[in-house]
Amino acid sequence: MEQTYPNIEIIICDDSTDDGVQEMVEHYLHSYSQIKYHKNEKNLFLKNWHKGYNLASGEYINYLMDDDMFHKDKISKMIRFFNEFENITLVTSYRQTINESGEFLSPIGATVRLYEEIRIMDGKVLENTVLTRCLNVIEEPTTVLLSFLSNIEVIYSFMYGNIGKMSTRKKIKHKIIKRVRRRLNYVTQCFS
Repeated sequence: MEQTYPNIEIIICDDSTDDGVQEMVEHYLHSYSQIKYHKNEKNLFLKNWHKGYNLASGEYINYLMDDDMFHKDKISKMIRFFNEFENITLVTSYRQTINESGEFLSPIGATVRLYEEIRIMDGKVLENTVLTRCLNVIEEPTTVLLSFLSNIEVIYSFMYGNIGKMSTRKKIKHKIIKRVRRRLNYVTQCFS
């Protein structure tokens, strides 16, 4: 609710087995018309992401998991890259972990800043980076702002390691080139 970008739609797809989430957000629903709440009749697991994606009506989409938080300028700063550069598919950044007091923790393998400068990468560079580093360069769903025109399946593949399960480099290359036809922007500031 503290995002500096003014035009935000918040869709809550509740995949929990009890009413805890609904009770937690009930007072927000009456105060903020941009919040939409949907309770699933049964657990959808990863299909819950598809549900949220399908319910969204904006030009961009960014997931926020229940244990994550956004920097207040995340959306406005990331949207700028879509507006200033052509053919950007997604914008991502590195992330930092915090403790229960909100203090930053030392980076671990998955949270180390990949680059010191802002990068714009095409599909081929992205392919080489993934294969040579054996690392998820797109990061977790919370760090990624997607153009609504993006193919969501490739994002799931990068973020949850399905590429690592493929048996050959050829399959990986085919999937990356086929799905990431545009460019990726990596921002060095932490937003998640």
